[in-house]
Amino acid sequence: MQSKTFKIWLNCQITQNIHFDLICKKNTNLQTDLQDGVMLLLGLETITEEKINFNREPSVLLHRMKNLKKCIDSPRKKEIELNELSEEVIYNGNLHFILDLIWILIYQIKNKKNNKNQLLIKELFNIIT
Repeated sequence: MQSKTFKIWLNCQITQNIHFDLICKKNTNLQTDLQDGVMLLLGLETITEEKINFNREPSVLLHRMKNLKKCIDSPRKKEIELNELSEEVIYNGNLHFILDLIWILIYQIKNKKNNKNQLLIKELFNIIT
């Protein structure tokens, strides 16, 4: 159930990305479709609203692993704990860790929206007072 829910959420994030048409692929299996990092990075671009430079058509293992490393480095740069998560674990299809990473991405969105709402409240308060 959790896997299906996260798969749907990730697909929603990916389809919102402006580069989605270039990929034209939706995630159907979290364990295999995320091995190259492209879908995760498209989701990250959507969430962070930042352009991420990555290989959109990784044909060799080295490119896939570099993409996956970028997926893991992004939350770490924001000082989010990732425990034992590594690019190898995602590439090997460890569903537990893949779900952890997606949960972390959802957490980033929640915090981002909360921060925006707090800024709006502060601005409104400043206008009123």
